[in-house]
Amino acid sequence: MHDYSDICGFLPQNKVAELPTFPEVVLSYSPGGYWKLDQSSGNFTDSSGRGNTAVVTNGGSITYSVPGLVSDSGKRAVNVTANNALATVSAAGSLPSGDTFTAIVLFKRSATQGTNQVFMSQKASGFAMQLNSINQVVFFKQNGGTIGASTATITDTSPHMLAWSKSGSNNIMMIDGVVQPISFSNLTIAPPDSTLYLLSAPGNAFLGTEDEMIVYPTALTANQLAAIYQEMTAKKYGTLRVAYDGTPNTCPALGSGSGALAYYSVSGGGQWCTLP
Repeated sequence: MHDYSDICGFLPQNKVAELPTFPEVVLSYSPGGYWKLDQSSGNFTDSSGRGNTAVVTNGGSITYSVPGLVSDSGKRAVNVTANNALATVSAAGSLPSGDTFTAIVLFKRSATQGTNQVFMSQKASGFAMQLNSINQVVFFKQNGGTIGASTATITDTSPHMLAWSKSGSNNIMMIDGVVQPISFSNLTIAPPDSTLYLLSAPGNAFLGTEDEMIVYPTALTANQLAAIYQEMTAKKYGTLRVAYDGTPNTCPALGSGSGALAYYSVSGGGQWCTLP
């Protein structure tokens, strides 16, 4: 936490504090597995502290150390170039194993493919999240059917965050910080174990950049998911996100902070602005 209250002559009541980094917010909700995908080669390290390494197969279909989608989280990601790419996380007690979980992935398409592309999945009767052949986000039960599909489509090559939070019949689909207004089928997720596949369901990988893959054995709230997304967007292009304890009349300037995304409090709430 840094105190910038003396910058540009701010009065003490307008103290400025740097907000938590993307990993700090992710870790504050106790993930069961967190893969930044920022290695230069080989397997993917688990940054949750749980030791759930993702073992890569067909690594020739993965380009390592491409520019990441969150600037304060290792600054590197992977680009998947063929649908046989896969990273397997062995079953472990900290991973989701039933009908209550949260799964998050940051991604950027290389192109629309006209086929199903899976971000993350489990074994039979487990969960899977994908883009389908008509570019909708789809949550489904392996060998069991669709649980929910977005009405919106994703066809661009911009960074996005996708999140699925599930607790029994209660589901949240969030795309880029917005809860999708869709109906869900009440299908129970019940895999034989908690084995997790990153980048793919074997043979159906997402093609493009993937970054920051996260799972929780709990169902995060919409507010918690939104907090994670805000950290992604606040630092996506290397800008400094700062918070103001006070209510400036206009978006304050921080000298060299031109173009940075900032946050300041307004009557107990908040407001975003871009620094001049």
